[in-house]
Parts: sequence; structure tokens; C-alpha cells
Amino acid sequence: MSAALDRHPPWAAPSTATMNDWRLRLRCGARRCRRRPLPRRETPPPRAAPEEAAAPALLLPAVAVDVEFSHWRAPGRGEAAVAAWVAAVDEGGATLLDARIGDAAGQLPPPAAQWRHCGGVPPGECAGAPPRGQVVARLLQLLEGRLLVGHGVARDAAALGLEARAAPGAPPGFLCLRSPCGAVVPAYDSKAFPGFQGRGGGARTLAQLVRQHLGRELRGGADAAPAAVTGDGAGSSGGRPAANGPAPPPPAWVPSGGRARHDAVEDARAAAELFARVARPRLLLDAAAAGAPGAAAAYDRLVGVATAQLLARAGGGGVRGEDDGSSEAGGSGGGSGGDSGTRPAV
Repeated sequence: MSAALDRHPPWAAPSTATMNDWRLRLRCGARRCRRRPLPRRETPPPRAAPEEAAAPALLLPAVAVDVEFSHWRAPGRGEAAVAAWVAAVDEGGATLLDARIGDAAGQLPPPAAQWRHCGGVPPGECAGAPPRGQVVARLLQLLEGRLLVGHGVARDAAALGLEARAAPGAPPGFLCLRSPCGAVVPAYDSKAFPGFQGRGGGARTLAQLVRQHLGRELRGGADAAPAAVTGDGAGSSGGRPAANGPAPPPPAWVPSGGRARHDAVEDARAAAELFARVARPRLLLDAAAAGAPGAAAAYDRLVGVATAQLLARAGGGGVRGEDDGSSEAGGSGGGSGGDSGTRPAV
């Protein structure tokens, strides 16, 4: 021990062999700890704003679609609803499709003998009507190059055998409908429009929206008020009760213990008018603010149409809130500031 200390005392410099050993350890450790360079990542292109991604669909002509159901009940199996009536209406209010579905009862799970009709479209109206496949094929032809709009599009699409998926990069409510044959249809669900939602983002019924924004009542809606209205019928004066007005519209047909029946054509026409007057102008304005090409020009056209309608009304005898109403279907504006319950589109 003393001999070793004499050769290499603690205060002496380390020997050459010790230094080489330290250098080797440091070199090997550096190799083991050396990090490999990360591969270069290309900078992804900037993502388009959701409003900008929705602009191409908003520039298409819109077709409102509504599906009415036939409700069935079976002991111990609950209730089922199948598509029985399909209606399509363009922005001008013209009916493009009004068809019943003949095999509505055949869409129920077997055994069919257990099911009993409890509301909605009665089976007698669907007798002799074409099957669902033919009705859907005709509807897809009408929707080629157009935007499908509706209130509750996802449920209606599922009842017609179409797959509804959210449009990539678009705001809520924009959907892509895919058919089994591969056809893709852009769609917009008005339930997702912020102006049509209640407190907390809850969905509101179509009858409530028509009453608030269009100032009339849906004759076949479950929420239609039973009071009479002034003028020559629903929609002529904003849907206000009258002391000595005409008789109220007949109530929706409701079987014993069943559900109220709606009118598919009337609901589709109301959805088209709500989209054209309220939803589309706001969505186009947001898209124009995001810099979407063509959105600003489309919004300016809507403003021009609304201005021309207001000037035409003013030149035809003044704007009268009691007589003008909001019965004009379609278009992109058309309300006047004096209408009861109706607001200008822009």
C-alpha cells in the first residue's frame, strides 16, 4: 500500500493510463448520449377558417327537405318511427317533391304483426306509393348541385338510409350526406344555427321559429296555437288572435294516445324560408368577414334583393304591418320593419 502511494500520491497528477481511461469513458458516454437529429418537418399550410370552408356550400342554391314519420308501437318493444312522407321545396317555395313511401311498415323490425300504428302518417295514405329506394333516388337527382337544408337533417337522413357526417373544417351544422351508391350531398341543419337555439344551446321546434321569425303559425305543427288569426288565414297578419276572426285551423290529426301529425310540404317550405331570410345572410356575412371568395358578392346580392323588395312595397302604397305579413315564400329578404314579428333579412 505504501509502495503504491509512493508511486502515485493523491496530490500527484494522474498517470497517462488513467487519463486515457477517462478519455475513453467520456468518449463512449458521449456517443451513447448523443441525440439523433430530428427530421425536418414541413410547415403545414394555414388552415382555413370554418366560415371560409362553409362558403362553397352557401353559394349553392338551397332545397329544403322534410321527412314525416309513421309511429308504431309493439308490446314490450317500445316505439319505432319510420319514414313515410318526403317533401322537397326550393327557395322560392315551389314544391319539387311530395311523395309517400309505400314500404313504411316494411321498415319495422320483424315480426311485423306485433306493431300497431300509434301516430304520424297513417298507413292508408302510403298504400300504393313507391318504395323508399325509388323516392330516395328521385330526391338525390333533385339535390345534385344543390345544398340540402332542413330542421333536424341528421334524423331525416338516417330515416332515408343516408349517412350524415360533419363537413370537415366547416362550422357546426354543415354536413355531408352519403348514399349507399356513393352520392355525396352537402347539407345544413338549421338546428345548429345560433340564432335558432334556445338558452344553453338547446334546439327549438320549427313551429317556435316560424312564430318568432316569420310571424305566423304552422297549421299542421304540434305547437300551433288554436286561436284564430286576423286576415284571410295563417301567416297573413303575424298570427295574432282576433276577437271576431275566422274559425281557427283544424287541429293536427292525432289518434287515440298517439302523436300529432305534421305536414311535410309546409314544414319544408318553412325551413326554406327561415334559411333564406335569417340563416343564410348571417352565414354569408361571417364567411365574407373570414375572406371567403364569393361570399361578399353573394351577401351584397342579398342586400340588393331585400332593398328592392322594401322599395317596391313602399312604392306600392306604403309598408303596412297589419296587411303585409310574411307570406312571401323563398327569397333572401322580403320582411319589412313594420311587419308584426317579421324582420328584414339583412
